[in-house]
This record gives sequence, structure tokens and C-alpha cells, in this order.
Amino acid sequence: MALKTLVKVGNISNLSDARYCAGMGVDMLGYTAVPGRDRYIPSLLHQEIRGWISGPSTVVELYGLSRAADLAGILDEYQPDYLEGDVALLPLLTGYPPVPLIITIETDADLKKIAGWKDRIRYLQVKESQRQIIQEAGNDYDVLLLLQSGEQIQTILDTLPIRGIALIGSAEIRPGYKEYDDLALVLEQLEE
Repeated sequence: MALKTLVKVGNISNLSDARYCAGMGVDMLGYTAVPGRDRYIPSLLHQEIRGWISGPSTVVELYGLSRAADLAGILDEYQPDYLEGDVALLPLLTGYPPVPLIITIETDADLKKIAGWKDRIRYLQVKESQRQIIQEAGNDYDVLLLLQSGEQIQTILDTLPIRGIALIGSAEIRPGYKEYDDLALVLEQLEE
């Protein structure tokens, strides 16, 4: 199955979401790898989920990471294709292998702070409400629009300079039982 644009789904914390997204043709799946953060997924569970799916690239979400020393273990245990975080992550990456980055920005100041990292940043992730930043960043970076609703998705794709969209997974009600209303609303509109 092909989607009209690149799609990343973050906060994956269960096999149900991962399998559904992989089956729908999602390009990247994000997993929270910082202990104590909402929807944290230990590396063992992450490896089990990866064993059940094929296709999507792995994004390790590092929001709230405060010590550069913790990064070595995360890189070894999760073996990510991409690292994701906000601008606070960038100083922690000095000296580590150049894994491509997805950086979330919220302000013009954030856009200025990332200038020296352009060679490592693969995607910028920007909220839909930040259209001014999307316009500015779209000239120099591939932008993933952090979508907050599935309404008017085609209009968004036609009018904003974005490379793709970013969605958020949700928790299971109980193991194996899950509703996909929010994800399905967007992904079904993106089917070719």
C-alpha cells in the first residue's frame, strides 16, 4: 500500500500500533527511549516489536534526555535509523556517530539555533499551527508537519512546503485491543 506523502508515527508503545502502521505503509515509527517519559518503551520490548514488523524505519525519540553519557547505551540497544528531539538534544550529540536527526522546532529562535546542524538534520518537525515557521524552514529543510487533526489533509499537502506528516500513536486499551480512529482518519485519506 502506498501513501501520498511520507508519514512518521511517533510514540509507538505497543505491537498493535506498530503492525497497523506498517501495514498501512507508514515510513517511520518513533519509540520513546528516555526512561520516565510518557510512553517510554524499554529496549527489549522495542526489539520484540521490531521483530514482528518490517518496512518502517526506526526513530528513537529522545525528548527529555539530559545526559550525553546515556546516549551510547540508547544507540547500542535501539539501533535507530533516526534520532528525534528538540533543540536541547543537539549539544548532547557532539562526539557521537552522525545518525540522521529529526528536530522539533517551535519558534524562530529554534530555527536559528539549528543552523550549525544542517548537515545532520534530515527533517524538521513543526506543528500545524506554526505555519510561519513552516514557510521559513521549508526553503532549507525537509519539514514534517506534526498534524493535530486529519481535516483538510489534501489542502495542507497542496499549500504548505512540507515533505510529509507526523502523527502520534495511542495507548492500547488492553493488549491486542485498540481503536485506530485518529490514525485511520488520516492514513485512509493518504492512500493512493
